[in-house]
Amino acid sequence: MPEIRTINLRSRRARKQVLLFPHRLYAGDPNWVPPRFHEQMRTLDPRTGEFFTHGYGECFGAFENGTLRGTVCVAEDEYKNRITGLKDCIFGFFEYENDTAVFNALMNRAVSWAREHGLSRLIGPFNLDYENNYGLVVEGEDRLPTMLCAYTKDYYLEHMRRWNFSEDRGRNLAFELDLSRPNGEMEKLFRLGDRLVSRSDLRVRGADFSDFENEVERIYYLINKSLAHIPDFKPWHREDLAKTLKEFKSFADPELILFAEIPRGSALSRNPENQPLIGGWEPVGWLPGLPNLNEYLVHTGGLRFPWQFIQLLALMRRQPRCLTIKSVLIPRNIGQRELVSVCSAGCFRLPSPGAIPGWTFLLHRKKTPTPRILQGVWVPGCIGPIRCSPWKYRTQ
Repeated sequence: MPEIRTINLRSRRARKQVLLFPHRLYAGDPNWVPPRFHEQMRTLDPRTGEFFTHGYGECFGAFENGTLRGTVCVAEDEYKNRITGLKDCIFGFFEYENDTAVFNALMNRAVSWAREHGLSRLIGPFNLDYENNYGLVVEGEDRLPTMLCAYTKDYYLEHMRRWNFSEDRGRNLAFELDLSRPNGEMEKLFRLGDRLVSRSDLRVRGADFSDFENEVERIYYLINKSLAHIPDFKPWHREDLAKTLKEFKSFADPELILFAEIPRGSALSRNPENQPLIGGWEPVGWLPGLPNLNEYLVHTGGLRFPWQFIQLLALMRRQPRCLTIKSVLIPRNIGQRELVSVCSAGCFRLPSPGAIPGWTFLLHRKKTPTPRILQGVWVPGCIGPIRCSPWKYRTQ
């Protein structure tokens, strides 16, 4: 039986192998969206990758008779391990053929690397990025993934479970709702939002891209405050968040990037001290609606070549069918009634079911207080769930 060897992939040419391998692995799969090649090359390069400003890592390939059959990148985020007190080794760019020997070779190398660096737990897949395309698809692999959501082979779960990996974020869910069809529950939600806004001092507004740095500051506060209750939560770097938001800025409609705010001294605020007040307003919610660029990118081969950018521009002449809602961020200090107000008011500002025919919502539900409200309002008439989760494994 041929030996599977794992080799460190350090050079630029070797990193290119890591990124081109999935093109062979997923060839012919209509639901696989090739990642943007040049952006990923920058991510993997220690000289240009944002991750390497606060961590370090290496890539490995599993080879059989000189043929690449799988890849993995292992890394330590020194900043997050320091502030959380954990000893996590993240792994990503984790792609492999359906072969137990290949999987074992990659995992054994990842575990050895983690132990060599004093790390006690593997967690991932994270492609040196905690927000973009992380985790494995647990349910919903029969459809095109929305922007920032992962898409993985169905056999990946089998191999992970055989190694006794456990799910780390089991409630990372998304639901699909076709707004081109009548939906009484949605109509109720829009009417509720209209009524709540008119009866309170809550305001819901679109993003102001001319005040970008302050908008980043509001989101930075909300994202860390809203998710702080999650076990092992790792706070965002402001620089990482700003980089991600700048990418959104180039194609987002500011009227669909919604902020909910209350004025200084509002009765809706349960914990007014230490709240950021910019221009006298306190942010209490954020709901970004983004066009699903994956509807374009699935046809452009990862934008490796100049003509693929021309192809992308041609595709972008039409409106995508899907509007994605990546996160609904509401701090836990906001009360239950106010939570309904913020959430419903935000939905009220989004396009109504008949306003833009063909839009579909995909709501990415995180471990925030929001899902317990949305469960009774959004789920009727939805298709789903779609579930993507990172996984964890003890190395010691």
